[in-house]
Amino acid sequence: MGISERTAKLLWWPVIEPLFLWLRFHYGFDLKGALDGVTAIRGSQVAVLLIQGSADRLPVAERLRDANPQHTDLFVVPGVDHDWFNLDRPEVMTRTLAWFDGHAGF
Repeated sequence: MGISERTAKLLWWPVIEPLFLWLRFHYGFDLKGALDGVTAIRGSQVAVLLIQGSADRLPVAERLRDANPQHTDLFVVPGVDHDWFNLDRPEVMTRTLAWFDGHAGF
């Protein structure tokens, strides 16, 4: 996004903190208490969609998916890095919306 990590945290705090609280009270899933992503996802009974670019330098999505393959789907966007969300790639939105449609009754 071209901004510092501190600025990003300040901007996203009003979205992230209420989401963490909702997940904790609605599903009993405490993201803040998780030691790491693998530990957090391993015990989850909630469907999770991971999206990662095939050229990402930090490919952790496979480890996360493998920690809970029953409830986790991975979509790898071909030929891009960590900056996979772009209006020039409508397949990302199409696949994401299809995933939500498939999990609407969850």
